[in-house]
Amino acid sequence: MDEFVSIVVATKNALPWLRRLVAACHAVPLARAKLVIIDGGSSDGTVAWLESIAAGGDGGDLRWVSEPDSGIAEAWNRGVAAAKGEWIVFVGADDLPGDAAAWGRTLEVLAGLGPSCDLATFPVTMVSPKEVAIQVHEPTLGRDCRDFFAVNTLPHQGVFHRRTIWQRHGGFDSAYPVACDYEFLVRAMVAGATIKLCPGPAPVRMTFGGASKHDPLGNLLEFRRVQIAHGVRRFRLRWWAAWIRATARACVRPLLGDAVSELLADQVRWLRGQPKAWTVR
Repeated sequence: MDEFVSIVVATKNALPWLRRLVAACHAVPLARAKLVIIDGGSSDGTVAWLESIAAGGDGGDLRWVSEPDSGIAEAWNRGVAAAKGEWIVFVGADDLPGDAAAWGRTLEVLAGLGPSCDLATFPVTMVSPKEVAIQVHEPTLGRDCRDFFAVNTLPHQGVFHRRTIWQRHGGFDSAYPVACDYEFLVRAMVAGATIKLCPGPAPVRMTFGGASKHDPLGNLLEFRRVQIAHGVRRFRLRWWAAWIRATARACVRPLLGDAVSELLADQVRWLRGQPKAWTVR
C-alpha cells in the first residue's frame, strides 16, 4: 500500500481505547494511511493483543513497537522514526477517525500542497468520551500568528506534518511533558516553517478531556516556558484571559470537587458562546 499518511498513536495501558481506535480505522477505512502504534511498555494486555491481531492477519495497515519510554515526546520521536508516509499526524488512543469522505478530502488537499508547505492543519471534531459531538474546533493563527503564539490555537490531532520537517528542526523535546507538541510547532515556525490552514471536513474526532484539559494551569505554564525559550512575547488580552480561566479552575477544583468545577467550567464556556463540554457524557 502507498503509505502517504502515517498516523502515529502513542499509548500506554489504554487497551480498550486502542481497540476502539483500530476497529474504527479499519471500518472507515483510511485510504493510503498506516497506523503506527508506539506502546510505552503496557501491562494491561496491549502487547498480547497487538501480537494476536498481527498473527491472525487482523492488524491490517498497522505497525507497532512496545518498549518503555520517558513520556509522550520520546514516544512521538520513535513514531516519527518508524513512520514512512510523506505526512505524519498524531492522535491519541482515545481519538477516532472522521468518515471516509472527510479522509478522502484531506488526502486531496495534502496531495495538492507544494513541497514548500511544511505543516497543514485541518478542523477537528471534538467529541465526548461517549462519542457525542460537542463542536468543530477550527484552527486559527491570528494576525502574524498572534493567537497561536499566545495560547496554541491549533488542535494537534489536526496538524499534518511533512516528514522532512524533523530533519530541519529536530525532534520533540522531553523537557516539556505536556506541551512538547506546542514547543515543536513554535520552534519550527519561528525558524521559518510554513503552515497552511486547510478548510473542509474534519479528518479526526478528538475526545475531550486530555491531560491539558485536566491541568490547564500547568499546561499554560509550559506554554509560557516555550514562549520565553523562543523569544515570543505574550499577547496580553488572549494570554491573560486564558490565565484567569486556568487559575480559577485550579482553585475551584480542589475546593468544590470535579463535578461542581466541571459545571462551572461549562458555564464559562456558555458565557463565551461555546457549547458545554465538561458535562457532556
